[in-house]
Order: sequence, then C-alpha cells, then structure tokens
Amino acid sequence: MLFSYYQSSFSQSYLEASFGLPNILWNNTGDFDVLRTEYRTGWDISLKAFKKTPQNIVYGVEVGVKRFGNRFQFDRMSYGLEPIYYFNFAPTIGYNLIIPNTRISFVPELGLSLGYTPLNDIVYNQDKIFQVFTKNIKDADGNIVTVPLYELTFSGMQTFENSFFMQIHPKIGFQYMLNEISTLTLNFKAYISMNNNLIQRDFSDIEFEGEHYQAVHSSSLTSTVISLGYVMRIGR
Repeated sequence: MLFSYYQSSFSQSYLEASFGLPNILWNNTGDFDVLRTEYRTGWDISLKAFKKTPQNIVYGVEVGVKRFGNRFQFDRMSYGLEPIYYFNFAPTIGYNLIIPNTRISFVPELGLSLGYTPLNDIVYNQDKIFQVFTKNIKDADGNIVTVPLYELTFSGMQTFENSFFMQIHPKIGFQYMLNEISTLTLNFKAYISMNNNLIQRDFSDIEFEGEHYQAVHSSSLTSTVISLGYVMRIGR
C-alpha cells in the first residue's frame, strides 16, 4: 500500500539541509549609468531544525550563510569584485498541507530572519581597474604603443548601513517522502530586507575622458532563492 506520511499523536522532530541559488538586485543611479554594479553568481546554504505537530503545524529555526558575487560593468567590460556574504538566524512557522493518498505535500512558512555580515567598508581612491584593459595604437611617429582601452577612474566608498539587519522570510516547500524518515524538498524562498540600502557604493568622483560624474550603487540584499533539500526525521 502506498504510504503517505508517518502519523503520530506526538510532535515529530526533523532536520533539513538545503543548497540553493539566490538572486539579488542592484539599484544604479546618478549621471553616469554606464558604470554599474551587477549580481554575478552566488549560493545559499541552510540548516533547519523543526517540529511537526499532530495538527501539521510546523515550527523551527533556520541558520544559514548566503554568498552573492558581484561585479563592476562598464561598456562591454566587467570586473569581478569581492563577494558579499552574510549569516542568518530565522525562527519560522508554517503548515504542512498533505495531498491525500500520495507522498507529496507542500509547506507554506513565514519567518523573521536576523542577518549579520562581518564585511568592512571599502574606500575607492582614483581606482583604475578598467585601465588594465588595453589596446594597441600608433603614436605620432608611427610606433605601436599600448594604452588603456578606457580612460576611466573613480573615487568613493562602499559602506554597510548596519552589520545586523532584519528580513522577512516567506517560504514554500514542495516535499516528496522517500520513506518514513527521509524526504526530498524543492523550496522557493525569499529574504525581504526592512532596510532599503543595506550596502551602498557612493562614487563621489568618476572621471571619464576629462569629464567628471557621480553615481550611487545600492542594494537592500533582498533575495529570492530556489533550493533543493533533504529532510530527516530525528525523533520526537
């Protein structure tokens, strides 16, 4: 007979490990919008301990670490930067909705996440990273010389509004039960920041071909994540 879920008159304890791919957005403003910060690649690793009551209420605590790659983009050239990462701690509560006579269920949840990043502020002082891209031209005497592809420098600062920050953490998980103690999950989750500009890059002076500009790149670190997970029942 096809079983559905292990039934008990007591609350059951579970442990879930998941790995996911996140996505975040950067807001680029100012009068030099051809210099941008863009999301590159990243990952999300989470570990969650939770209980499920006989009434299918699910409650627990998630801890995790998130890494977001990012880069400067100018024209057709990009320059990879030090990744941004933070740790999170999130109490959650939800409900386990079982599809009758199947091994499938889905679990909508809501949590409140406390994030922490140990990253420091960064100062950009006449940064010439785009001048490492070069081209060959002829000088006035007909000699081939190498010059920067872009005469671009910038000064400014990267700052974090606060090392600690709060995020609303909605999640919906689709679960397939392998046996009475093991389950596979496909999770769609988000971490919605309560601060608009948690990280900000304020470029007070951008010089390009003799002209001066200003720009601000910012992100709230709000992210969406698609993850795969494994759940194991560990007892009552």
